[in-house]
Amino acid sequence: MSLDPTMQMVLHQLNSLPQVPTERLTPDTFRNQPHPPEPPVDLALVRDLELPLTGRTLRARLYVPNEAGDACLPTIVYYHGGGFVYGDLELFNWVCSTLAKESTCAVISVEYRLAPEHKFPEPVEDAYDALAYIVAHADELGVDTKRIAVAGDSAGGNLAAVTCLIAKERGGPQIVYQLLLYPVTGVTEEDPSVIENGTGYFLTADLIRWFGEQYQRSDEDQHNPHFAPLESHDLAELPPAFVATSGYDPLRDCGLAYAEALRSAGVAVEYHNFEDLIHGFANFGAWVPRAKEALTECAHRVRDALVKPSGL
Repeated sequence: MSLDPTMQMVLHQLNSLPQVPTERLTPDTFRNQPHPPEPPVDLALVRDLELPLTGRTLRARLYVPNEAGDACLPTIVYYHGGGFVYGDLELFNWVCSTLAKESTCAVISVEYRLAPEHKFPEPVEDAYDALAYIVAHADELGVDTKRIAVAGDSAGGNLAAVTCLIAKERGGPQIVYQLLLYPVTGVTEEDPSVIENGTGYFLTADLIRWFGEQYQRSDEDQHNPHFAPLESHDLAELPPAFVATSGYDPLRDCGLAYAEALRSAGVAVEYHNFEDLIHGFANFGAWVPRAKEALTECAHRVRDALVKPSGL
């Protein structure tokens, strides 16, 4: 399928910008990029939070949809993308607002610590500890502990998947669903999708390599399931999952491989490849109707699982 025409126009604009050679990249190359204003999303409540964890405090943001009627709401704990190097509450504000509106669930977006200042496993620890804190303070946050999902995109999809692994290993909070948007699960340069889409489609093979170098402590990390969940040999009894990839994404194949691995382990999985979109489509939804449509479809899967439990 051809790339969506509006997505193609946005991609052309991105590719026309000056490109920084990989050897000159720094975290600030991404962190200091201007972010265009996005349209507001009508919600009942948006509130900034602080999560006081051991040895650090993380910023978070609570989004409550207009449909909220109960004191305790089904809740999505969201981890943003950005190669583990950049991303914050503001950059993913529209994504999380739309996810809350379309899923009719509360969303708590977690701003975890970033590499290379905080390499693996520190972002993983932030992701899991934030979830544990939210569950422990469910009453004051209005969270229904029996209806909690984790979600994330790209690097955040990795953290959502790994959080499910750790929760199972430690007998931690009960997660009933996982939404993984084009997740990083264990990519290799030999993946056909990397070869096909490694240049010209926003996320490049060179960037994947560079982000990995910022995040990992050593090459040994690549064999750790908490770094690359495809390395796990025990995926049984994980929460049901919706795994979304995109056709013009170098991470397409590793997302598909993880969906297949979950299914082989007996996990209920729905997989969808949005063939006419690129990596990071959720962040383009404010300007690309097809991308918003895809994000809405993903949100409805969570709604069906948490609000209408017979959905999966």
